[in-house]
Amino acid sequence: MDAELKRLSDIADNTVRIGLARGADEVEAAVASSERAEALIRAGDVFGAKTSESTSVGIRVIVKGGVGFATVNDPTRIEEAIEDALALAKASVPDLHAGLPTPETLPMFAPPLDPTIEDVNIDDLVASAGFFLDQIKSLDARVSVDSGEINWSRSARAIASSKGVASRRRRTFVGGSVFGMAVDGAEVGSFDGDGDVVASTAEFHSALAAAAQRFVAKCVGALRGGKGTTMTGTVILTPEAVSELILPTLLGAISGRSIRLGRSPYVGKLGQRIASRGFSLSDPAIDARFLNSADSDREGLPCRNTALITDGVLNTFLYDSYEARRAGVASTGHAVGGATSLPSVGIHNLSVDPGSETTASLAGSIDRCLLVTRWSGSSNPVTGDFSGVAKGAWMIEDGERRPVREVQISGNVFELLNRISGISSETRIMEGTSSIPSMRFEDVIVTAG
Repeated sequence: MDAELKRLSDIADNTVRIGLARGADEVEAAVASSERAEALIRAGDVFGAKTSESTSVGIRVIVKGGVGFATVNDPTRIEEAIEDALALAKASVPDLHAGLPTPETLPMFAPPLDPTIEDVNIDDLVASAGFFLDQIKSLDARVSVDSGEINWSRSARAIASSKGVASRRRRTFVGGSVFGMAVDGAEVGSFDGDGDVVASTAEFHSALAAAAQRFVAKCVGALRGGKGTTMTGTVILTPEAVSELILPTLLGAISGRSIRLGRSPYVGKLGQRIASRGFSLSDPAIDARFLNSADSDREGLPCRNTALITDGVLNTFLYDSYEARRAGVASTGHAVGGATSLPSVGIHNLSVDPGSETTASLAGSIDRCLLVTRWSGSSNPVTGDFSGVAKGAWMIEDGERRPVREVQISGNVFELLNRISGISSETRIMEGTSSIPSMRFEDVIVTAG
């Protein structure tokens, strides 16, 4: 164990001891530290840089079934925070299901840590920002970068509880992103963005170069946008649009909390088909390719690679220890969150299995379809109804592709999952945490402005 993890573990263990001594029946301490440095990009140039670091302690106590939680960012004030948590627990309505989980054997998994990331300094970040901007300018001078950043981050976390849970993890990564548009004379394209996050300095500049290519292609492709076509028909979503429109609503619907509250259409549907054949979704929580991979979740329980949906069939719901206790099942290791909040149900990483078609061929046999690269709107998490604007979109008719101004698309996420007619064989790992292909859907309502 390195010095930082030992420091955090000592704070967590001490917090548990004090909490028990002060009268708590059960105590959990989550202690996290982070260091971050950023080179800021504004108006197409490096604007400045900033650094930050912090340590946070989250304390959960249970007293006669009442739960209290307090957080503090100064470890010298832990006793004060414990008293706050105890007061909240004593004032809370007792919950028969409240309780901390008992420890389980953790998998033998340690995420790869690149020691050279910790040697990255502000000058390196500024140089990388310059590289990113140069890549964009060299590809097309019409692209204007409005804002962005290059960042380096290191984080560590330790969890301890009176039940004997003890877990520790560290993460390091570097990332970058830009936002802007293409400007050609009086013509201004749609605003767009791109970027990436990686866990290795050796991969960083190649990741930035690829992000620059995607960014420029989207911006330039949006120039001279015309009016779209109102229709109910085929829509192709790129990985970015899939992750914005489809996946958040789906993941909310398979949460154990949504199931318990009856706010999901999937109540009682384990083992049943809820999506088209060929659609498979998993959480590769202990896969070294993904940045959120770890041996344990926010409660210190084991993470595992979990098949959520296989060939359209729902395999499991997502549970933290509380929702699992309410449902009478075991936790799936899906407690997420930081030290400054109580654990909640969520996903670690995400992977949609690739399909059999190339990205280009998804539109190849279609007379008319809408290609969406970015979506902005709202979706009802209970009903699945959605409506929003395709911020980056192209109409493809008889093989011709033309940009269109912000057309509206609407429908129902849960119904669309049963109208998948194609999935690309290429996938993109986005932000280091999700691997998503492009997907084609049928009978989507498109309204031209």
